[in-house]
Amino acid sequence: MPKKKYFVMQDIFDFLFRYQFGAKDEYPFNRDPENLIFSWGQVLIPSQGIREMVQNKVSDIEDRPLKEIKMMYQVAFIDNTHNDPKTGIINQDISLTFRYDKEYKYGDINKSIYEVCFYILQHGRFTNDFYIISDDSLFEFFSYYIIDNQWGIGRLLTASPPNEKYSLSEQEG
Repeated sequence: MPKKKYFVMQDIFDFLFRYQFGAKDEYPFNRDPENLIFSWGQVLIPSQGIREMVQNKVSDIEDRPLKEIKMMYQVAFIDNTHNDPKTGIINQDISLTFRYDKEYKYGDINKSIYEVCFYILQHGRFTNDFYIISDDSLFEFFSYYIIDNQWGIGRLLTASPPNEKYSLSEQEG
């Protein structure tokens, strides 16, 4: 893998959220970023077709069940604007396309769809029908497989329901 700029979490947040602050009236982007604490988050990738792409490539089978990879980056946050912590989750749609005939329009393709699927299989944790990429794998995934590839940023939705304190209830005997 060639040496490239290693993206730190601040770089990833700049890539995704820099222009949201000040330009949006939506919560939490209408807050001062100094009062927000973000988790590193996780990337959820539907499992359908990921393993088959790698198996077909290894077996020299021409069938490609995927043409693009759609995912959601989920970032939890705490808003401490009024010294009364509020929580929420930012859900950012991201897609990787592999349109070699449209690189002039959509950007360079530096990793094939097969390489991306293989990375997901190696580093994603499988649960139900999704692969989850989190922790330190986020840096490499964003650096070499998203930001340095033919990406598209889709819809951003924030969920910030009221907070609820949980206490164990007494069981009836």
